[in-house]
Amino acid sequence: RVADPSLTDDDAAELLDRVGLSLRPGQDATTLSGGEAQRLCMARTLATGPEVILADEPTASLDTEATIQVEDLARRLATTAGVGWVWVSHDPGQTHRLADTVVVLERGRVLASGPIDRLRDHHLPEVRHAVEDR
Repeated sequence: RVADPSLTDDDAAELLDRVGLSLRPGQDATTLSGGEAQRLCMARTLATGPEVILADEPTASLDTEATIQVEDLARRLATTAGVGWVWVSHDPGQTHRLADTVVVLERGRVLASGPIDRLRDHHLPEVRHAVEDR
């Protein structure tokens, strides 16, 4: 999906505001921090009007503060904009903070899925390990 070609500068500014960015006109994206760059990616994604966003380890290379900002933004967008998320993470703590439903994969195969509380008592130790709050 591509962004709406009729997106105006004001629309773009509103999207940047929604993700907590205030950029100078013409500012080069290479001047952004990692967390700012992730939020810019979210704004670009929102410009397509998505129902669901696939985020493949979006905070893997971010520091703690930037990770918290991106997680908070994702929660806010899910609540206020009705955007669903498929969030890939190897961080069980992040899974606990963000997930309603968890799918545990191993070598590309689904081992288990469901609410995280139900998976804590799963019969497979790999599943229990994947969802334990460390």
